[in-house]
Amino acid sequence: MTLRYTTIEIDHPKKQLCVGLCSFWSDQHSAVVRDKYARWFSENELNTFESTIEKVQKNFFIGRIAIKYLINQKKEVHPERVKIIKGLFGQASLEDSSYPIGLSHCHNQAVAAVISSDIPVGIDLEKIVKYEQGLRAMKSQMNELDMRLLNSMKQQSKENFLTMFWSAKESLSKFFLGGLSINFKNFTISDIKQMSPYCYLLSFVGIHHINILGVLLPDEKVFTISLPSYAAPKWPIFESKIIKVIQ
Repeated sequence: MTLRYTTIEIDHPKKQLCVGLCSFWSDQHSAVVRDKYARWFSENELNTFESTIEKVQKNFFIGRIAIKYLINQKKEVHPERVKIIKGLFGQASLEDSSYPIGLSHCHNQAVAAVISSDIPVGIDLEKIVKYEQGLRAMKSQMNELDMRLLNSMKQQSKENFLTMFWSAKESLSKFFLGGLSINFKNFTISDIKQMSPYCYLLSFVGIHHINILGVLLPDEKVFTISLPSYAAPKWPIFESKIIKVIQ
């Protein structure tokens, strides 16, 4: 089991801000993870875990461990006192609404993010899939302009960027609190710019108040985060800290 935390400074016109980011990874059975971290959870939370269907129990638990540790580091609150509930659209939310939470799961790993009480954040973590396999799964959520941009790229890059396109749309939908209930075809990717060796800035048609950032990770994963456009990171530092905490 690996639990990592970092902060990433971002620019803001009026105040100093940073993204708090936590990653929790475990390849052990959900019951083993539960027993190790049970002291962080109330009786009600443990009962909710037990009533969750087995195939999603582990994601339920590791996601909440990541959130609790993140808030523990951010606010110096003991993890047991961090209460997590289901939000209006089924997303994980803090009971006291002190921070909007970003959360994603992928292959035994959960990543959680917060910025401040008044700034939303959407994140997504995806395993890069083979191009043809990914295209079959994701094409229904890509529109004509998305595919035109993807097809303009070098063949060896398409695999990475197909997954990044999907991930960027998902992190954007989480920013709007819609998640998978939003039709991703409504989000059109207009441009993608390389900002540092593994970090990219994606632009969407008609969405100018949000930055969608994508990072290619060494373990064949893609991480994306959606932030308000006035919250801009320092690119090389952003990239290195993302890779260090998530890989």
